[in-house]
Amino acid sequence: MEEGDCFCGDIVKILPLAQATVSQHIRALREAGVIEGRACGPNVCYCLKRKIVDDYLESLTHFCKDGE
Repeated sequence: MEEGDCFCGDIVKILPLAQATVSQHIRALREAGVIEGRACGPNVCYCLKRKIVDDYLESLTHFCKDGE
């Protein structure tokens, strides 16, 4: 596991959501290409695809500036 990686259970501990709900959101984020998962023993370790998130934030910043 690397810095910034986490397991579904880690997310459940900090959010007021059921494990099943968190799993559904993780699946949607994976399908959208925002996060990736890799096997860590019997579990899956998740992390953000940093380039995708950075590109999104840059686009959002430009969009917000254009609206001023």
